[in-house]
Amino acid sequence: MSTLEHELIKTIVKYNRKQVEKSSYDPTALGKYVIKLERALTNIEGGTPVTISLAEKFTGHLLAALVKAAEPFEKAHPQLRSVG
Repeated sequence: MSTLEHELIKTIVKYNRKQVEKSSYDPTALGKYVIKLERALTNIEGGTPVTISLAEKFTGHLLAALVKAAEPFEKAHPQLRSVG
């Protein structure tokens, strides 16, 4: 498991723990997030910039948390940053 993947999974688990407290919580959400993350990571491995790949799969607060978690990895690997 890559460092990026590890950090993103930790971020998803932390986000999911907060969501469990809500009455509208979807008990299948964690599994759905992991599937989306796997697809995003496949796109990243294929050359799609990290931020763009995450934005194609996630929205809202979870997307913001994932992008923040990915920042150190993007700084260490500038070729994976989105243009702009």
